Amino acid sequence: MGCESTLTLKYKKMEQNRTHINKDRMLKALESSLGVVTTALKSTELSRTNYYKWLKEDEEFAKNVKDIQNIAKDFIKSKYYECVKDKVPSVVIHAAKTQLGWNEKTQLDITSDDEPIKININLGD
Repeated sequence: MGCESTLTLKYKKMEQNRTHINKDRMLKALESSLGVVTTALKSTELSRTNYYKWLKEDEEFAKNVKDIQNIAKDFIKSKYYECVKDKVPSVVIHAAKTQLGWNEKTQLDITSDDEPIKININLGD
């Protein structure tokens, strides 16, 4: 019986080591893919189920994933601002709309102090 528990402990330890190695592989793959989970999973051949399980159950893993996501966002922002700086027309227009609020349409906000609003439109005969 002592032999069985020793084997069980060895198996659990091997399983923990494999999980640790796979988590490291996944984190490296996420870095390479700028946080794109599907790409990272394909390159590591790991399951999406395990990935989300690790996110939920392992605070350190989740923190590392969040750090990678923040790095990816910073990278994207830097490229966005490079395009604005280089005067790429579509990006400048997008920046004007999203960053400065320069939209092509005007919206009218009508408030009624929680009373129903009645609008009558006369379309003619």
